[in-house]
Amino acid sequence: MSSGQMIMALGALMLLSMLALSLNSIMLDGNRTMMESELYIGATSVAQSFIEHAAVLRFDEEEGGHDPSTFPGTFTYSGSLGPDGEIYPNFDDVDDFNDYAASVATNRVTYDVEITVVYCNSSGTETANRTYFKKMEITAGCPFIPTDVVVTRIFAYTI
Repeated sequence: MSSGQMIMALGALMLLSMLALSLNSIMLDGNRTMMESELYIGATSVAQSFIEHAAVLRFDEEEGGHDPSTFPGTFTYSGSLGPDGEIYPNFDDVDDFNDYAASVATNRVTYDVEITVVYCNSSGTETANRTYFKKMEITAGCPFIPTDVVVTRIFAYTI
């Protein structure tokens, strides 16, 4: 084999190697993206399950037995939002989820969940005053996704 043919063969091997490395890199990026997408969907599902649980509960502990004309003044004070003796999953109103944190295990991974509940106005802006609106914010994440998933829902009191 002449030196010209040898150089061409080495060049072909180098091109083939670079092509193989590029293809592997593309496949790994695709797999990483697919796995992250699965984990984001799982985190969203976990957060959504807490919202669905809260959606069937009363708006406020104090709404029962009070004259609705006194609302929102008789609702729980914003500094007192949170469970008043209840333990999850036996919460009985939306604000019992305030400052709740848990680890939720799924088939693939365990998600760390943190929940806050605050009073807000109709546009979702937080307020210290008691209103007819409560905003629940659920943050769910795990070590395998770069950013946590944040799901927010505004609950409105209706008579």
